[in-house]
Amino acid sequence: MKIKLERVDFAYGRDYVFKDLNCLIETNKVIGITGANGTGKTTLGKLIMGMLSRCQGDITIDNQKIESIPLWEIGKKIGYLFQNPCKQLFAATVLDELLFPFELRNEIEVGLEDKCLALLQEFNLKHKAQESPFMLSMGEKQRLALAAIFINQPQYLILDEPTTGLDEKNKNNLLDLLSIQKDKGIGMMIISHDKAFMMALCDEVYKVNQCKVEETSYDIRS
Repeated sequence: MKIKLERVDFAYGRDYVFKDLNCLIETNKVIGITGANGTGKTTLGKLIMGMLSRCQGDITIDNQKIESIPLWEIGKKIGYLFQNPCKQLFAATVLDELLFPFELRNEIEVGLEDKCLALLQEFNLKHKAQESPFMLSMGEKQRLALAAIFINQPQYLILDEPTTGLDEKNKNNLLDLLSIQKDKGIGMMIISHDKAFMMALCDEVYKVNQCKVEETSYDIRS
């Protein structure tokens, strides 16, 4: 899969976040996106997902302009994790969170529930299958949001500040889960200020600065 941004402008009101942005994202790698607060890290991810509309320029996924791709189809190709996992959770039970997209698309099939339970087991959530998502701990909510993404088997992940609100134990658990996905060949964009987390996971780090996305000598080991 190829994600490309060409001559992209985006502004909130009169304030430009990106100006003439050109970027080719190699989706076979795990890349880190860093930068000061307010520079546009989250905006970049939402532009790629089609959640925000650019002022001008082209954003393509596999040479197809994103405005011609239904949002649900983008969501199958690219899994997006919000900074606050609560924004992604809404179903009555943990199991229903994984079943919902299939029900929405009328794709319920024999064995689907077992498939969802197996994934919950992988994320150490099977014992919570019939509980409300809103009764989970922050680490459990984070894992459930990821499981709900992975059930669609996306080719790429965009994770916005995935370690926010996690203690060291849950952060290490998340790192282990993402490392397994990396070993499976799943590429990722990690939007984060967490240097240690990026050091352990990312192949390259880029910086959002002055309306651009730059290759950087930013040392995540410092």
